[in-house]
Amino acid sequence: MAKSLSILILTLASITLNAQSQTVPVLAAEIVGNITDDSLQVRALYEWITDNIEYDTKLYKKAGRRNVEEFVEMQQPDVVLRDRKAVCMGYSILFTELCKAIDVPVETVPGYSKSVDPSSGRHHVSDMLHSWNAVKVNEKWYLLDLTWSAGYVEYDKLKFHKRRNEDYYLSDGESFIGRHLPFDPVWQLMDYPLTQREFRLYQEMPPQRNEARNFNYKDTLELHFIIKPEIRKILAYERAIAFDPSLDMAKSSLGYHFMKEGLNYLNQIGEKTAIFQEIKKPEDEIKAIALKEELLEMFEISEKNLLKSRYYYSKIPTSSPFGSIASVQKNNITNNLNSLASNRSNLMRFIQSLEKRQLRRR
Repeated sequence: MAKSLSILILTLASITLNAQSQTVPVLAAEIVGNITDDSLQVRALYEWITDNIEYDTKLYKKAGRRNVEEFVEMQQPDVVLRDRKAVCMGYSILFTELCKAIDVPVETVPGYSKSVDPSSGRHHVSDMLHSWNAVKVNEKWYLLDLTWSAGYVEYDKLKFHKRRNEDYYLSDGESFIGRHLPFDPVWQLMDYPLTQREFRLYQEMPPQRNEARNFNYKDTLELHFIIKPEIRKILAYERAIAFDPSLDMAKSSLGYHFMKEGLNYLNQIGEKTAIFQEIKKPEDEIKAIALKEELLEMFEISEKNLLKSRYYYSKIPTSSPFGSIASVQKNNITNNLNSLASNRSNLMRFIQSLEKRQLRRR
């Protein structure tokens, strides 16, 4: 894939990870050494990862049988560096964390990818979600896919062949969109991004740009990194849905995010109310009563998050690949909301009984 990049490319010898390199910052410093040019630093990280991390074919085969938390945990940098293996998530997260360690602006980009049918030579969108990176060098954003750069997999044999592929290194948006569609349109790095439908339909050349769909991604990126990371992710998925309402993965991700937030507050409520089981003296009652307003606020926040979660899951049609999980999660959330309402009512009645008891003592 041709690229007209005015970037100085430095070929580095592979750097071996020493036993002392136990953390990402230590490893990043070891890899870049005295290099100060950001494009050369990025090249050094790219070469180290593609030389030292192999594609984990066994994990790829088992991916559908693992829960989300377990899968994500197995792709964290410490695990990837220990095992020297990863799937796309592990490659992209490791690159992100190494770049952050040397203050290079970077983003992990989730989305869809196209693979080639060997029998027909046609491109088709893979059933497996993919992950790659965007990185800013020489004051400009580029895209790169370390997974595809590291080599290729014979999927019928589940065998990884290490062979560096430069086609997916520091590409511009127009080149990269051929086989990569991010959930968040901003990471297409194009002023006229494609919808999921357009990406799925075309084969060789992208469709003509829609002049009415001017996205102005550069302004969006300026704001993107000012926002707190936890809010940034929510806005990215909301932006994705606003741009392309057919992105059920984005709806599912938001549903999952708000569900976790809601359940997290319920767990915190459980921890705070543990003292209610130990009330023995009037002083204990006073401490419990003092929690009333805080607990009510936590119930409200939990309820709002669970309602948001159910809203996003309800927007996923049953015919969608995410339809079955959305249906299960909607039922789970409804049960949690019913439980929340019951627990809140019972807890408030209990606190009111403590308040009355305190009044009688006066």
